[in-house]
Amino acid sequence: MHGSKQMVDITSEPSNATITINGINYGKTPLYNVPLSRKGKLKGQSKNKKSYTIELSHDDFLPYQFKLKRELDQWYMGNLVGGVGLLVDAANGSMYNLTPENTNDGIVSYKKIGKSHVNIHVKLP
Repeated sequence: MHGSKQMVDITSEPSNATITINGINYGKTPLYNVPLSRKGKLKGQSKNKKSYTIELSHDDFLPYQFKLKRELDQWYMGNLVGGVGLLVDAANGSMYNLTPENTNDGIVSYKKIGKSHVNIHVKLP
Protein backbone atom coordinates (compact mmCIF):
# COMPACT_ATOMS: atom_id res chain seq x y z
CA MET A 1 0.00 0.00 0.00
CA HIS A 2 1.32 3.43 0.87
CA GLY A 3 2.46 3.56 4.49
CA SER A 4 0.86 4.42 7.80
CA LYS A 5 1.19 8.22 7.39
CA GLN A 6 -0.40 10.60 4.93
CA MET A 7 1.16 13.95 4.14
CA VAL A 8 -1.24 16.87 4.54
CA ASP A 9 -0.91 20.46 3.26
CA ILE A 10 -3.20 23.16 4.67
CA THR A 11 -3.53 26.56 3.00
CA SER A 12 -6.05 29.33 3.58
CA GLU A 13 -7.52 32.58 2.27
CA PRO A 14 -6.31 34.76 3.83
CA SER A 15 -3.00 33.15 4.74
CA ASN A 16 -1.39 33.39 8.18
CA ALA A 17 -4.27 31.61 9.94
CA THR A 18 -3.34 29.64 13.06
CA ILE A 19 -3.84 25.89 12.69
CA THR A 20 -4.65 23.52 15.53
CA ILE A 21 -5.07 19.80 15.03
CA ASN A 22 -6.86 18.01 17.89
CA GLY A 23 -6.09 21.01 20.10
CA ILE A 24 -2.35 21.11 19.32
CA ASN A 25 -0.94 24.23 17.64
CA TYR A 26 0.76 23.39 14.34
CA GLY A 27 1.67 26.93 13.29
CA LYS A 28 0.26 29.17 10.57
CA THR A 29 -0.90 28.72 7.02
CA PRO A 30 0.44 27.82 4.61
CA LEU A 31 1.54 24.57 6.25
CA TYR A 32 3.03 21.81 4.11
CA ASN A 33 3.92 18.13 4.53
CA VAL A 34 2.36 17.42 7.93
CA PRO A 35 2.62 13.63 8.45
CA LEU A 36 -0.65 12.41 10.00
CA SER A 37 -1.47 8.83 10.93
CA ARG A 38 -3.98 7.30 8.56
CA LYS A 39 -5.73 5.82 11.59
CA GLY A 40 -7.18 9.27 12.33
CA LYS A 41 -5.56 9.96 15.70
CA LEU A 42 -2.43 11.52 17.11
CA LYS A 43 -0.02 9.44 19.17
CA GLY A 44 -1.37 8.82 22.66
CA GLN A 45 -5.01 9.50 21.77
CA SER A 46 -7.88 7.05 22.23
CA LYS A 47 -7.92 4.02 19.95
CA ASN A 48 -11.60 4.80 19.27
CA LYS A 49 -10.73 8.13 17.62
CA LYS A 50 -11.23 7.99 13.84
CA SER A 51 -10.79 11.61 12.72
CA TYR A 52 -8.79 14.78 13.30
CA THR A 53 -10.42 18.05 14.31
CA ILE A 54 -8.72 20.91 12.45
CA GLU A 55 -9.37 24.51 13.41
CA LEU A 56 -8.19 27.62 11.61
CA SER A 57 -8.33 30.97 13.36
CA HIS A 58 -7.40 34.41 12.10
CA ASP A 59 -7.64 37.82 13.79
CA ASP A 60 -10.08 39.16 11.19
CA PHE A 61 -12.37 36.08 10.96
CA LEU A 62 -14.36 33.73 13.14
CA PRO A 63 -12.61 30.41 13.84
CA TYR A 64 -13.49 27.66 11.38
CA GLN A 65 -13.39 23.97 12.28
CA PHE A 66 -13.69 20.81 10.18
CA LYS A 67 -12.90 17.13 10.49
CA LEU A 68 -10.33 15.14 8.58
CA LYS A 69 -11.73 11.62 8.68
CA ARG A 70 -10.39 8.25 7.71
CA GLU A 71 -11.99 6.35 4.84
CA LEU A 72 -11.26 2.87 3.57
CA ASP A 73 -8.86 2.98 0.62
CA GLN A 74 -10.29 1.34 -2.50
CA TRP A 75 -6.99 -0.45 -3.11
CA TYR A 76 -7.22 -2.23 0.23
CA MET A 77 -9.63 -4.79 -1.22
CA GLY A 78 -6.93 -5.78 -3.70
CA ASN A 79 -5.16 -7.36 -0.74
CA LEU A 80 -7.85 -10.03 -0.60
CA VAL A 81 -5.96 -11.78 -3.38
CA GLY A 82 -2.64 -11.78 -1.51
CA GLY A 83 -3.99 -12.19 2.03
CA VAL A 84 -0.92 -11.15 4.06
CA GLY A 85 -1.13 -7.49 3.00
CA LEU A 86 -4.66 -7.40 4.36
CA LEU A 87 -3.42 -7.97 7.91
CA VAL A 88 -0.40 -5.67 7.65
CA ASP A 89 -2.42 -2.76 6.23
CA ALA A 90 -5.10 -3.19 8.91
CA ALA A 91 -2.49 -3.20 11.69
CA ASN A 92 -0.60 -0.06 10.62
CA GLY A 93 -3.57 1.93 9.29
CA SER A 94 -2.40 2.12 5.67
CA MET A 95 -5.80 0.75 4.62
CA TYR A 96 -7.20 4.28 5.11
CA ASN A 97 -7.07 7.63 3.33
CA LEU A 98 -7.66 10.90 5.16
CA THR A 99 -10.43 13.04 3.63
CA PRO A 100 -11.94 16.31 4.90
CA GLU A 101 -15.65 16.55 5.75
CA ASN A 102 -17.76 19.65 4.99
CA THR A 103 -16.44 19.99 1.43
CA ASN A 104 -19.89 20.88 0.08
CA ASP A 105 -20.05 24.19 1.94
CA GLY A 106 -17.73 26.04 -0.46
CA ILE A 107 -15.29 26.78 2.36
CA VAL A 108 -13.11 23.64 2.33
CA SER A 109 -11.72 22.21 -0.89
CA TYR A 110 -9.18 19.45 -1.31
CA LYS A 111 -7.15 17.64 -3.90
CA LYS A 112 -5.50 14.25 -3.60
CA ILE A 113 -1.93 14.20 -4.83
CA GLY A 114 -1.04 10.60 -5.54
CA LYS A 115 -1.81 7.98 -2.90
CA SER A 116 0.05 9.55 0.00
CA HIS A 117 -0.70 13.27 -0.05
CA VAL A 118 -3.72 15.57 0.27
CA ASN A 119 -3.86 19.35 -0.18
CA ILE A 120 -6.62 21.14 1.78
CA HIS A 121 -7.59 24.74 1.12
CA VAL A 122 -9.87 26.73 3.43
CA LYS A 123 -11.50 30.00 2.38
CA LEU A 124 -12.34 31.58 5.73
CA PRO A 125 -15.93 32.87 5.90
